Amino acid sequence: MSGWLGGGQRGLMWTFRLMLIPMRVASLLGVTARRAYLRGVATAAASMRACKS
Repeated sequence: MSGWLGGGQRGLMWTFRLMLIPMRVASLLGVTARRAYLRGVATAAASMRACKS
């Protein structure tokens, strides 16, 4: 990939920057999913308590 971006040190720099984009997107998705998971677990626990009463 660095060859397509000019090669050498400059090409590697741009390749690294380009590959950081999917990593950042994945981390944002992970944080969002974690928050949604915790909310879902709390909702399920509350539902279970409500059904038992």
